[in-house]
Amino acid sequence: MGDIQSKVVRGQSRMVEGQMLVPVVRRTVGVTRKAVVGSNSVSAQGGGFVCLHPVGVVVEREGEETILPIPDRTRQTLLGMLVAAIVVPLLLSLGVWMGRKKTGGKEK
Repeated sequence: MGDIQSKVVRGQSRMVEGQMLVPVVRRTVGVTRKAVVGSNSVSAQGGGFVCLHPVGVVVEREGEETILPIPDRTRQTLLGMLVAAIVVPLLLSLGVWMGRKKTGGKEK
């Protein structure tokens, strides 16, 4: 992959019920470029992507700024699934091992 850049960016502010709300996102941009020059031809390829992940909202009220974070539920869910994928097989293996130990290793 080519260049990948990530930075936190403030969005356009909005006035809501006497408060100024400013969205904050993490913007990740990636670009890839490739060019091939041959004796009889020239070819080029390129591509890119942009990902925006909400980070929070800045609330400006009476000259004071407060940041309200936005939790990343997708990340939390995927992390929970990863933990379950590791722990469940270990617990099942432990259960099988304990069952075999209890029966003296005899299989039915």
